[in-house]
Amino acid sequence: MKTKIIIATLIIIIASLVALLFLPYQIVEYPTHLTVTAENVGVNVDTDALWFGHVPVGGSSARPIVVASSQKSFVKIKAEGELAKWLIVSENNFKLMPDNKKEVMIKLDVPSNAEITSYEGTLSVYFYRPLFR
Repeated sequence: MKTKIIIATLIIIIASLVALLFLPYQIVEYPTHLTVTAENVGVNVDTDALWFGHVPVGGSSARPIVVASSQKSFVKIKAEGELAKWLIVSENNFKLMPDNKKEVMIKLDVPSNAEITSYEGTLSVYFYRPLFR
């Protein structure tokens, strides 16, 4: 009986350490939107998402985001969805000291063979405890 309790306690401790070390403590998601057009018509500056506006085939658009944390963090930025392969993050996999912030430029390059339509995706900012990073 004592052995089972010790084993169960060790499993709980190990699982807690894995969660602490390898899982993000916070994830911030920015919906991303783009409309590919035949002509250059501008960007949308609303702050409810990362809007790249209307960009022509073969064109590009860039938007800054500010990444901040109240505690020491390791930050990783990842794009998902239809726009993921077109997004370029100016700086990724970096440390933030407590109460510091960093401006990161998110650039979108529309390929010359893109279909003229609307696209969506998500830009996720992962915050990790930087114990071994």
